[in-house]
Amino acid sequence: MSITIRSACFLAIILVLATPVSGQWSPSAAANLAVGDGAGDQVQTKVAPLPGGGCYVSWYDSDPSGSPAFGYDVRVQRLDAGGVEMWPHRGVLVADRGFSSTQDYDLDVDIAGNAILAFRDDRFTGTQITAALVDGNGNLLWGTNGVQLTNTTNFVVAPKICGTTDGFVVVAWGENSDARVQRLDLAGTPQWATDVVLSIAGFNVVPSDLHESVAGTAIVALQRGGGFTTPRHLYAQKLDSAGALLWGAGHVAIYDTGSLQFGNYPVFVPDGNGGAVFSWYGTSPALESFAQRLNAAGVEQFAHNGVSVASGAANRTAPAVAFDAGTQTTFVAYNEINGASYRIGAQAFDATGSRLWGSAGVGVTNYAGAATSDVRALSIDGSLMALWAEEPAFGQDRLFASRLDAAGSAVVVPTLLSSTPAVKYRLDAALSSLGYAVVAWQDEGGGTSDVLAQNVLPDGSLGGVASAVSRNGTGVNPMIYTTSERPAIGRTWTGQIAHAPTDLITVALFDFVPLSGPVVPGIGEVLVSFPSVFVSVQVATGTSDDHALTLPADLVFVGTIVYTQALVLDGVGFQLGNGIDLAVGL
Repeated sequence: MSITIRSACFLAIILVLATPVSGQWSPSAAANLAVGDGAGDQVQTKVAPLPGGGCYVSWYDSDPSGSPAFGYDVRVQRLDAGGVEMWPHRGVLVADRGFSSTQDYDLDVDIAGNAILAFRDDRFTGTQITAALVDGNGNLLWGTNGVQLTNTTNFVVAPKICGTTDGFVVVAWGENSDARVQRLDLAGTPQWATDVVLSIAGFNVVPSDLHESVAGTAIVALQRGGGFTTPRHLYAQKLDSAGALLWGAGHVAIYDTGSLQFGNYPVFVPDGNGGAVFSWYGTSPALESFAQRLNAAGVEQFAHNGVSVASGAANRTAPAVAFDAGTQTTFVAYNEINGASYRIGAQAFDATGSRLWGSAGVGVTNYAGAATSDVRALSIDGSLMALWAEEPAFGQDRLFASRLDAAGSAVVVPTLLSSTPAVKYRLDAALSSLGYAVVAWQDEGGGTSDVLAQNVLPDGSLGGVASAVSRNGTGVNPMIYTTSERPAIGRTWTGQIAHAPTDLITVALFDFVPLSGPVVPGIGEVLVSFPSVFVSVQVATGTSDDHALTLPADLVFVGTIVYTQALVLDGVGFQLGNGIDLAVGL
């Protein structure tokens, strides 16, 4: 069903939208959504989008009431497209751990829409790698202990996890000097008789990132290192469903000159066609950011060791990569430091690695004294959305978003997404399936570290939450038309019309416009021009009928007002009920 949204003016009618419910996307940069809060610190948040516009958000919780107290426990929460918490506040406890410090972990979504997590686990003998699966209702499908991938006294580190297109789960981790990979079914049963070991003779190898690829395959990025002074290089490997190495026993060398920054583990994004797109920064001969794309066969599409994002004397660090499959464009946003001045820079590359935004890139921001950090990049309809933190002074961080079109021009100038000055870091961002950004981070504005979240629409606005409010509902227009739903894009909204058992027909009129004005509410007129409306007619049964309106899954409709009114045919004539004004949202 399609609907036509019209602009309508009702004189003497004041539309007041419903007060936002607790726990939803905030329209204000000064009041972001608190997902993880409590007596202890909430840290290292991650975001994984769901079909239908929702997402999972995970974090570590240093819970003073945990067992043991203050261990960094693993938690996850599910949000719907409007940012409403689907589970109890502070989410589901996945693992009550005892660690007094944190390392990285991972979050993804499997083909069934379950949250899948991988993390270091000290609940058993020694430290092991555990995977957990949480369904959409918050149930731990692999039990409270999850599935242990290891049973070892070896040093284990850097767990990564992804769902595959054929319905399985792949986990990678570092163990002593090697990276290991295992595949699980949705019951948590290992599918390979032994772990696949990824090694490079004479060096330490740890997984840097892991993502699904096509036809049940998975791609893993590998950081090759060693001692403190050993140059750190970047490799990649692709595994099929049987664990075979599709990109050769020696892996694909993406960056094997100079060195990655110590402690830097580059991430990548799939290209949707079996390949992957990478960004990273090296430390020698200068601090410089690079990009590379591998095709489905693991062949480099850009020059070996990547193409630098820009030329010139400035240092360019901490790049974030995004990819637009429609235009085959690679976007990179990065920190650029020139003396004591900082800016967010950006570059775009075509399918062969040619710079599209000039040798110097473009400035998302102008050079200023405020340090920039935590850069993230998303591709939205062939454009780049960059997100970052600015720190004019310690503890005064604020978060910003900006969007550049395909030519590198600002569609959305730098806009605040979190304006209350505080320590803000470990920013994570993902693109909702409906096409807007979801951002989560650690925020110390409340004294301890909390997990806050915010959405950002493509036009830079925040919030966009759906609401419904009744109009009239007294006198000759009785309150017979109600709803408990929010009219969100991509969903079917339903209103209920109450009536007497002897009534014949109930009618819901959507998107109505006045016949003539001025129109005074509550006088019992039909406030519609019948040829212009969508009419939902139901033969009256019982004492209540449902009337549905399907809303398109298109962000352009967010913020649109759809007007509706109820009528009942009682055998004598029409009785006009109240109206409900629908603010279409997420």
